[in-house]
Amino acid sequence: MSLFCFLGRHKPSVSSMARSKKGGHAALCDNCGVPLEKIDNGPWRPAQAPAAIIQARR
Repeated sequence: MSLFCFLGRHKPSVSSMARSKKGGHAALCDNCGVPLEKIDNGPWRPAQAPAAIIQARR
């Protein structure tokens, strides 16, 4: 894992960018592969897990 990823400054991979169903963009981090999301003109952030997955893990 790169130092930037450790600090939460992920860099999206250009080849993995796509439009998300929420109206923003989705991509994978170029260094560590974490799913990222971007809504409108905001910054890239790690994607939130869907509620169904969170409920299944309990």
